[in-house]
Amino acid sequence: MESPYEKLDTIKRILESTQSSGAQEQGLMYASYLSYMQIDEYLSAMVTTGLLRYDRESRMYRITARGMDFLASIRHLDHLMLTLES
Repeated sequence: MESPYEKLDTIKRILESTQSSGAQEQGLMYASYLSYMQIDEYLSAMVTTGLLRYDRESRMYRITARGMDFLASIRHLDHLMLTLES
């Protein structure tokens, strides 16, 4: 079972992978080190919460403005954690 920090790291990897031009499900599986069932759960939740959108025509997941804000927050938390460890 993943810890909350591991889940955030997985979400971060997915969001980063969709940042430039989007990504298909298989590419996201490799980028996030998840199985098909796991990535399907993450993507479903991330689309439902508005972090990603799915383009049916290209079959690509793309980050939304809300996803960009969330990614910035995760990066800020990463920076704070590094600062605390020093």
